[in-house]
Amino acid sequence: MTTLRQSYLTLRHPEWHIRVAVPADVRDSVGTSALQKSLHTASVDVAVERARLILVQWQAEFSAARTMRPNVTFKDNILQFPVRSA
Repeated sequence: MTTLRQSYLTLRHPEWHIRVAVPADVRDSVGTSALQKSLHTASVDVAVERARLILVQWQAEFSAARTMRPNVTFKDNILQFPVRSA
């Protein structure tokens, strides 16, 4: 079984990022074939927690797009995390 870390998370030094393929049936509504976002952390444990929150939101938005709710915005509605201080 593939873990969350293996399937969605990538480390782009020094931060973890999430990248998810957009399901083919909602790509036109979303406007892209993949969504990605920095998780603003170098900690894998924090990254996994944040990625789970984003995945839940993205899945809900994919479902909303399938029911053609016109007020769904994908990139502007993504959870925001604080940027790491240097």
